[in-house]
Amino acid sequence: MPALLGRLLERVRAEPIAGRAPDGYGVEARVEITPDTLISTLLAADGVPAVFREFPAAAIAALEGRPRPLLRLVGEEVTYYSGGPVRGWSEGAYLAYACSDYPQLWNVRAPFDVRRAQFAAAQARLPAGLFSPWTVGEWANSTFMDYDYCLRWAAPDHPTPPVPPDATYPDVPVLIVNGDLDIRTDLPQAKQVARNFPNARFVRIPNSGHVTALYDADACSSTLVRRFLATGLAGSQACTAEIPEHRVVSSFPTRTADARQATVAGSGDRSNPAARRAATVASEAVADVIDRWYAIAGYTGVGLRGGTFSFAATSLVPFPRNVWTIRLNGSRFARDLAVTGGGNVPRGRGTARVALQLSGAASGRIVLRWPTRAVHAHVRITGTINGRDVDLAAPAPSFW
Repeated sequence: MPALLGRLLERVRAEPIAGRAPDGYGVEARVEITPDTLISTLLAADGVPAVFREFPAAAIAALEGRPRPLLRLVGEEVTYYSGGPVRGWSEGAYLAYACSDYPQLWNVRAPFDVRRAQFAAAQARLPAGLFSPWTVGEWANSTFMDYDYCLRWAAPDHPTPPVPPDATYPDVPVLIVNGDLDIRTDLPQAKQVARNFPNARFVRIPNSGHVTALYDADACSSTLVRRFLATGLAGSQACTAEIPEHRVVSSFPTRTADARQATVAGSGDRSNPAARRAATVASEAVADVIDRWYAIAGYTGVGLRGGTFSFAATSLVPFPRNVWTIRLNGSRFARDLAVTGGGNVPRGRGTARVALQLSGAASGRIVLRWPTRAVHAHVRITGTINGRDVDLAAPAPSFW
């Protein structure tokens, strides 16, 4: 991955990759891949699992001259989203505590023009390879990181650091749960917090990103938190071993003939290579729609290479018990295969079932079934493709 990212950065430094692709609202827009937009995209990964799942294959495709998957991924993450109601997010409140509580790279009592010079001097002192494969300048001046966000924040009248330098942390029960894929509060930072408290319990949540207890499809970290609040004890953390991995996209084929073949799963299978490739593309089309659940702003969008899709909750109960219904309308993961149909996908543990009709490079009707929260799960694909009975398997779609 570091070598792949390094090659991609070299390419876009020489000349940005530009083109049209769906943005975060499912609208075709002009997108530009630069070192800066790659920072914004990759640092969204702990809240948007599509980035983890799609980036390696999308980067390879872009380097091979097929940039649309990466253009879409970047376009979705750099699309401007309004903050929404202040009850959910207040940019002003964020600015207030970030500029008051966080350490800054300048003297907060200095005049504004002096602060800019101090910021530049602090940046110049950083080792050249600190943010490799990005340069120090690319990272320090990135749109996403906003290191200069507080340059013009008023000097405090009465500095009140959130934690005085000589603070003593209380000897009380403390539970710290942290996703191992969290980029904003990474594992070393969380462990440092745990070391401050004499009676702290640290629990690593595997395959999980930011704010694990709120977006908890496995009823694991949320259960640990509730138990701790009720009893003061963390109890067993065995559930962390049952959280499934993110299954990455193997490739982004332009044509069905370029896709990998699904594998034979049952004795009744009569498929040939063309049918097995079509089954893979159909399964990836479904996984691609599921990926968009976190990646786009609404509940409707366009397929990677055409068509449309939609999804909605069929139940209003909280995570992880709700179920999502998805619908594909001629959605195309590869240019030459249209996938239409839909079904239900449980947000937590359960069995997903999606029925599809294929047209274009292959024709037929198939049903996909898979366990939604199983480790190393596979999707079972049954039905007919090009008049042949199929009973096939492929890596199952994953749903954070």
